[in-house]
Amino acid sequence: MLGDLRDAGKIVPVMPSEPEMPAQVVDSIGREDLVKAAGVYGDPEWGEPIEYDHLIIEHDAGTAEITVYNRGIMLLFAASEIIRRIHRVCCVIEDADNKPR
Repeated sequence: MLGDLRDAGKIVPVMPSEPEMPAQVVDSIGREDLVKAAGVYGDPEWGEPIEYDHLIIEHDAGTAEITVYNRGIMLLFAASEIIRRIHRVCCVIEDADNKPR
């Protein structure tokens, strides 16, 4: 959550502490076909504080960068299929990050 978009650079990224991405995250990205979902979704004006998700997916053909503003609001009021797919992957990433190591 951000109080101001200028704070986005201060966010600590969620990254696996393992040498490789957890299998469930890789599987989820493939199942949801997020490599083709690069872009910006949502609107930072829709909520305060601003919910901010930023995914960078590095793959054989390059990099897919996905930014979502106010994912929760998007799910409730503008629930497109792409937002649901991004949400499912974000949930898997959050679950993988919270598992005991």
